[in-house]
Amino acid sequence: MNLVTRIKNAFTAFREGPSIVDLDDNQWSAITGDSSRDLTPFLNDRAQQIAYFLFERNPMAKRMINMTAEYIISEGVKTEAEDKELQDFLDDFQSLNDMESRLEDYCKELGLWGEQCFQAFVNQTNGRTRLGYHDPGTIKDVILNKENVLQIDKIILRGNPERTLAPVIKLDLGQPEGVNGSSYVGDTFFFKVNSVIKASRGRSDLFAAADFFDLVSQFVFSRGERSIFGNAWMWDCQVDNASQVEIEALAKKVGVPKPGSVRMHNEKTKWTTVAPDLKAHDASYDAKLLKNYCLGSQGYPEHFFGSAEDVNKAVASEMHEPIVKMLTRRQLFIKGQWKKIHDFVIDKGIAYGSLRPNINRTYDLYFPELSAADMQKAGLTMLYLAQSLAMAEKRGWIDGKKAAKVYCGVASTFGPNIEPEENPQPLPDEKQPKDEKPPKVQVVK
Repeated sequence: MNLVTRIKNAFTAFREGPSIVDLDDNQWSAITGDSSRDLTPFLNDRAQQIAYFLFERNPMAKRMINMTAEYIISEGVKTEAEDKELQDFLDDFQSLNDMESRLEDYCKELGLWGEQCFQAFVNQTNGRTRLGYHDPGTIKDVILNKENVLQIDKIILRGNPERTLAPVIKLDLGQPEGVNGSSYVGDTFFFKVNSVIKASRGRSDLFAAADFFDLVSQFVFSRGERSIFGNAWMWDCQVDNASQVEIEALAKKVGVPKPGSVRMHNEKTKWTTVAPDLKAHDASYDAKLLKNYCLGSQGYPEHFFGSAEDVNKAVASEMHEPIVKMLTRRQLFIKGQWKKIHDFVIDKGIAYGSLRPNINRTYDLYFPELSAADMQKAGLTMLYLAQSLAMAEKRGWIDGKKAAKVYCGVASTFGPNIEPEENPQPLPDEKQPKDEKPPKVQVVK
């Protein structure tokens, strides 16, 4: 043993103290240190399998996924661009990717899997973009940037051999690194929901309550099976003073009585019906408890699932707003998701010459209203608001620009976004001009 080794050993013994040697010290980390927020690969795959099983076999779980998608994009999504050339280009992109029929499936699968992965294939001749879709079951791992967890470095797909999608699309306006001066680098989009920022994978909407959805299904099935047994009955025929041979011969001769038939016997034969007494308690409370637990985990009240025994119009109206807020949040996420994709499509169109470099990029995606507004109530609200603002402006409490901004802000809650005019045309003055003299009145005595 050389001198250097002896010094290292002595220093280690002095540092750890006598008889205090932790052999797995390298496997421990500080409580404030870095930690993963992801499920293990096995559990993540299992969670996806359970979500798919519930979607296919559990009516309540499937209804939850479908209901969310139906509210968000029931009437479809409309794209409007200020420039006609851009409008035609975006219409071509949506037609090429069959967005009208596929958007509902995309919306469903975002809630079902909790994540989506699109790969963009750009035609380098005309800049047209076709989207490809990678099922989350084919994704082995999502690698986050070590320096910034908000940035995804690459996605590894299962296969033999494995495939790597890298880099995931990112925007760099300051120093364009893309082809032909494009502001985007990469060709893969990845979106996730129902997870924390540090997690690299998303979670299904059904993940947290999966066991209870399955429990409801088992509960209903077992109660139905119990009801079948409870409704079963049989004939009991008692023959007095008969031997076993005589009873068997009588059974072969008589058989099972048919409905409406005539049965004749003497006092030694007694016919009765026997039904099982399973002593079953009232299961309606348990069924309601389990059902409401599952519905509440998805943010829906019971009257959204066909139960309205204890619900009136006033209660339903009060329960409506939280649901609208929840669905609005998911709708905004999906809108932002497709805005990013459309921005990428426009950028590639400009980079490959299909669109003018100075084209007006202004456009918007219009999703259906989540709550049908009461037009009568909306009309009265806007009437009273206009009268109140006019009175406030007349008394000097507010100027015209602020009044217009308040009015347009309230009006935007009932439909598309409305901005006040910068230079509104003044209304004709209904008062008499100052230089006009009032008409003379002739007094007749």
